[in-house]
Amino acid sequence: MYMLPFGVVTALDEAVSRAQQYLVTHQAADGHWIGELEADRALTAEVLLLRRLIDRVDRGVEDRAVRFLRRQQNEDGGWSLFEGAASDLSATIKIYFAMKLAGVGVNEPVMRKARERILAMGGPARANVFTKIQLALFGEYDWNGVPTMPVEIMLLPPPFFLFNIYEVSYWSRTVIVPLLIIMDRKPIKWLPPHLTLDELWPVPREQTSLRFPRVPDPFSWRGLFWKSFFIAVDDGLKIWERFSPRPLRKRAIEAARLSGHSPALAWALFCRAFVAVPAGDLKTAIAAANPGRTVQRPAYSSTPILSSPAEPRATITANAPRVARV
Repeated sequence: MYMLPFGVVTALDEAVSRAQQYLVTHQAADGHWIGELEADRALTAEVLLLRRLIDRVDRGVEDRAVRFLRRQQNEDGGWSLFEGAASDLSATIKIYFAMKLAGVGVNEPVMRKARERILAMGGPARANVFTKIQLALFGEYDWNGVPTMPVEIMLLPPPFFLFNIYEVSYWSRTVIVPLLIIMDRKPIKWLPPHLTLDELWPVPREQTSLRFPRVPDPFSWRGLFWKSFFIAVDDGLKIWERFSPRPLRKRAIEAARLSGHSPALAWALFCRAFVAVPAGDLKTAIAAANPGRTVQRPAYSSTPILSSPAEPRATITANAPRVARV
């Protein structure tokens, strides 16, 4: 049995005591507590980005969101995931992007400070995977630089010893399942030149390598082994995805579409916006995301709002000069 060092136990006891004292001092006279339930600031930006993706822009919502985000900016120009935390690169990139799409000028102080913080922290190539996916959906990150998750994962049987979708927590599945379809199709909604994020790359994007760094920071031999292992697996999956006939792909997409997971509405809603589904499904998903409102299915023009390759296994390389090397 592993015993914690005495100093660690003492520190834990003191932390628990402080937490108890805080709760006692904030209890109302009749015995209840009031606390605001908050999500991180980046979720506000993700809502704005989602509305842009599915052509449901609401200028009033954008204006209120921008005012809120301006108030939440840290002194160093970034945004935190929670109150009092250090600036987070991925959150700052998403908020900067959302504010730019909402019409905030890149020369305004709030944007200038955010841009300087993003550049100092390494730019989009150092962001987390979810941020890279969101940027890729707008053509602002090469899909080749995003880790591969083949949709055939849906077909792995529950007893499979390496991985199967049913061993993942329920909430994680609600995110992973729609992402499997999105990452299989690799759609892109291209932006006009004045809305792109070229200014966030410390090195021009066409000169930036999007490969994951193999050497862990801080360094450890165990970390080096596992990073090398996962990079090798990802390289193999990318080759397999591009050149394999993938006979089970359609079946896997259908399994993902019918999986029935609904709480992670942002990804599910976008996924259903471009995957062929019965007409009522998209309306139901949008209605679920807008309680109390009557939502009409949008009248789409003959030109799709999103482009995806005619051959789903092909890599999108439109605007080749702006595609970073991998």
